[in-house]
Amino acid sequence: MVKNYLLLKHGIEPSRLTTLNCDARAPIAPNDTEEGRAFNRRVYGLLTEPDSDYPINLKDGICVEF
Repeated sequence: MVKNYLLLKHGIEPSRLTTLNCDARAPIAPNDTEEGRAFNRRVYGLLTEPDSDYPINLKDGICVEF
């Protein structure tokens, strides 16, 4: 949803954005309560220089906390 917002509302080129879905692999709270699930619905953003290889973890599909 965040990527679509940036594409549609701000005209950012799709090739400039990378998304990664961490869902159940990186919860920060238990998912057995509504409060815990609310904590786990989050978005991280990372700005890098064009053609940057940082963070390498994203290319491997590993969820990292920034």
